[in-house]
Amino acid sequence: MPGPEPPLPPWLRAWDWVRALGRVLWLVRFSVVFVAIGTVALLANDQAQEVLREFAARRSTLRDLVQMAILLLATLLWCVNGWAWARMLTSLRMPGAPEPEGAELALRVAVPRTLGAVAAFAVPAAMWIAADAYVEYATPFAQQMRWIAAAMFVGAVVFVAFIVFRRRVPMMRIRRPAADAARGHLDWTSLPAFDRATLWITGGVTVTLFVLFAIDAATTAPWFGAAPILLAALAAWIPFGSMLVWLSHRWHGVPLFTLFLLAAVVFGLWNDNHAVRTLEGTVVASARPDDCNAVKGTPGAPAAKSVPRYPVCGHAKRWLNARRDEITAYVARTGQPFPVYLVAASGGGIRSAYWTAGLLGFRHDLDPDFARRTFAISSVSGGSLGVIVYAGLVRARAAHPAFAGCGGRYGNQPVADCATQILAGDFLAPTLGALLYPDLVARFLPFAVPHVDRARAMERGWEKRWDDVMGARGGEWMAASFETLADPDPASTVPLVLLNTTTVEEGRRALISPLAVLPREFPDTVDLRAAIGHPLSNSTAAHLSARFMYVSPAGTVKTPSGDVAGHIVDGGYFENSGTTTLTDALFALLTAAHETGLEKDIRPVAIVMENDPYAEAPAEVDPPVLNPARALPWLVETRAGPVTLLNTRDARGTQAQAALRRATLSRGDGLPPGRFEYYRPANAVDDIRGDPAVAATEAPQAQRIPLPLGWMLSDLARSVLDQQVVRQTCL
Repeated sequence: MPGPEPPLPPWLRAWDWVRALGRVLWLVRFSVVFVAIGTVALLANDQAQEVLREFAARRSTLRDLVQMAILLLATLLWCVNGWAWARMLTSLRMPGAPEPEGAELALRVAVPRTLGAVAAFAVPAAMWIAADAYVEYATPFAQQMRWIAAAMFVGAVVFVAFIVFRRRVPMMRIRRPAADAARGHLDWTSLPAFDRATLWITGGVTVTLFVLFAIDAATTAPWFGAAPILLAALAAWIPFGSMLVWLSHRWHGVPLFTLFLLAAVVFGLWNDNHAVRTLEGTVVASARPDDCNAVKGTPGAPAAKSVPRYPVCGHAKRWLNARRDEITAYVARTGQPFPVYLVAASGGGIRSAYWTAGLLGFRHDLDPDFARRTFAISSVSGGSLGVIVYAGLVRARAAHPAFAGCGGRYGNQPVADCATQILAGDFLAPTLGALLYPDLVARFLPFAVPHVDRARAMERGWEKRWDDVMGARGGEWMAASFETLADPDPASTVPLVLLNTTTVEEGRRALISPLAVLPREFPDTVDLRAAIGHPLSNSTAAHLSARFMYVSPAGTVKTPSGDVAGHIVDGGYFENSGTTTLTDALFALLTAAHETGLEKDIRPVAIVMENDPYAEAPAEVDPPVLNPARALPWLVETRAGPVTLLNTRDARGTQAQAALRRATLSRGDGLPPGRFEYYRPANAVDDIRGDPAVAATEAPQAQRIPLPLGWMLSDLARSVLDQQVVRQTCL
């Protein structure tokens, strides 16, 4: 008679345990994936932590209390679904599945509880980590966040105790031991009422949010906030995916989720709902007879008077002539050339928009002639949103001489005050609301639903925020046509607005300009306004410059006849500083100054508004060198290509800034040199309290206030930018 089998060696027992763990994790894969996604997003994503930091500024108003309650409920729903649906799949009968024994049976009990515990502690842990940035600089803010985190930690402990010890609570009436339930012998009809209730509750919440966000995400989503929207969406995917797993097992292994993905791929061939939003009418044609001769440095014969080939230079001539008396009087009074400003606003989401609009607005308030003396502004991505907001405020200020502020921090500086108040809104929530609900569902439909395009949700969010802050005096500027800026009046105080975008198919620079974009002034550049052929709202024009994947989709450009002409993405893909376009505008201005006889009477002032706290200013004397501290430390062969492509985006911007600096300062013999101004926020506490001139070149290793990319800034991040706007502008 054979004896007992010898025990397996430890390494084989460990391998059997790993295999058992793999089988359990694969069974409950949707709980695993969406708990993991939420945990990583909350703990490691700067924008997610910035959303949590906004709770540091809550002041117990009704809206604050409602949003805090919504965050707690969304967290609870995510935790419950992560645990309950994993436990449900281990309890339901799976045809053809072997009987779990030993380690696998124990893991069927432990894994669902672990998933619930991870989700429960992820949110308070993220809140605690997010508070670290405020500890040394804003202790009350940090304390408030940590009190919230501590309360949520207590709630997490209670939740974990419930899922572990609930069978010992008499009122729960759970008689089946956990190990017996995990054997997978139950049918759907024999599941406890609590398990079925989670499905109905989740379904009700999901359908409600879907309907609200499909109707108008711009209005409804900010009431919930970005963090609850994300958690509720993750919670909704867990039961949906888990049901597909169960049904696949019952239907002889039909891969339902794979079929859903294939449907999305097939329908994606024709159900594109991201067409660029246009208005009724046609674009304003710009055809002036007073064109320039060949632009300085550009070969070719003088332009024919009937077909303008240098529209920016022609506009610059008219712009200078409209100020000729002012220029002459300024030179006679001061003995100095008349300053003509050209501004470049780099890309960087809401950080760039807020920084750009704040700097422009504050400069405008300090110098009433600033807008009138600003010839052109070139912008990229979020900087374009800031520029459009500033242009609207310049028009509003001209229409309402008694223009007052908007109740923000700037007090007696109304343009800066309103600009920063407009851009203090939460523009992430409408985008997430549309992205994770109606726009996501639209991927699985065989027809396009343009109304639920998340790009439109973001644009409507900007429009609503402008109207809410500005009221009647704002004239619905963000929803108004960009054509109001077309063929600009040379005597106007609104600068020439040049919005940079990038074509997907060719990778070329594309411009949205009030004037025609022609090769002699903007080489190898697409005139996007002409290509679309229909007017754009100001919000759409700004967003075409700020479509950075994947939060904003690539915009589909259709010709007036309805054919797809191509796709447009963020201008930062081509060059993120906006200075390449500004250099082209500078050349046009200098040629116009020469032809009008004013080249000795003006001084071009190039203003570069860089919003990345870690950006490097263009080198003045010493060339850049290789930096051993930044050498790739690992997986060089794998990472070298993607890292290079990513870094060249910023490097091209720095090089373009250096070229603009050279073109501005080196005008030639007998001509007054220009001036180059460079602004960059520094996010270290020492930078804020010390000399901003030093902060522009040296960022000390101190406690840092995060200034993340994204579409929402916390109250303290906005405060940091406000302080530096004032300090750097006044300096």
